[in-house]
Amino acid sequence: MSDTDWTAFDDPKFNPKRVPLFDAPPKRDMAVNDGDTLKLGDTSFKL
Repeated sequence: MSDTDWTAFDDPKFNPKRVPLFDAPPKRDMAVNDGDTLKLGDTSFKL
């Protein structure tokens, strides 16, 4: 996710228990930006 997305999850107003369609947010591991490339094995994804 982007830094903006991660920041939204950090907001105390975001409460997955309030909206039952959402699970708890994932653990933060990395942020991506437009134009970044993510490589998984032999496959690359340009974001």
